[in-house]
This record gives sequence, C-alpha cells and structure tokens, in this order.
Amino acid sequence: MSDPAVNSVQDLINEAGGKLSAKKCDRCQTQFMLSDLMMLMATDDPQHFQIDVGGYCQTCHQFVCPQHIKLIPMVKAKVVRHLLNGDTAQVPADILSRVEFYWLGCDKCTALLDLGTDSDNSVVVFWDPTLAE
Repeated sequence: MSDPAVNSVQDLINEAGGKLSAKKCDRCQTQFMLSDLMMLMATDDPQHFQIDVGGYCQTCHQFVCPQHIKLIPMVKAKVVRHLLNGDTAQVPADILSRVEFYWLGCDKCTALLDLGTDSDNSVVVFWDPTLAE
C-alpha cells in the first residue's frame, strides 16, 4: 500500500481486535480474507479505504472476493440512530456533516455482504483518519 491516505480494511480489522480467515471466492476461485466483524466505513471519500477483504452474499449464496464487492452507501440518519444510538457527542459536527457511511455489498445483486459477527452482534464503524486533518 503506497498511499498513506489509503486505509487497509484488513489493518483496521486487526487494530479492532477482529479475526481474519482465508476463504475462496465462489466466482473466480481467488483466495481472500474474511472478517469476523460487521463493519461500516465512515469517510468523505470511499477511495480512502482499500477493500482487501471479501464477504458472503446471502442473496447469491456465494463467498465473494474484493474484486466482486462494491461500496453501498447507507442512509446517514439511520446509521446515527441505530448504530451510534443517536449519540453524536463524540463525533465532531463538522466531520459528521461531511461523512458518508458505506457497507460492503455484492457487485452482482447489491445485497449487503455478511462478513460474520463479533461476539455481541455489534457493528464496528471504521472512521477515516483523514477526516481529522
């Protein structure tokens, strides 16, 4: 990864204490890493994240590698209400006003990918560090 502004999702998962396991893509047979965490990317530019993990599409019934993933934008109000429990006190208003939230989705059917869940079924939000700059 040559661009320091690009955040490897695998690195973020490791920093969050998540686990990665190897899987094979059902579409192209490429080996990829699957996380045990459900995650959202919070950023003003989705290209700040290197999508280097895959997931499972429950609609297509396939494991898919990063080549078959697209970022799906989420409705900000729902994210704030449900995932942040309406608590935005720890997120500066200027950042929250310009950030968008993205979920990993299947490039074929656009369904949100199942990446596994952590022990308490919570969703980890990865904040783009470049937002603070």
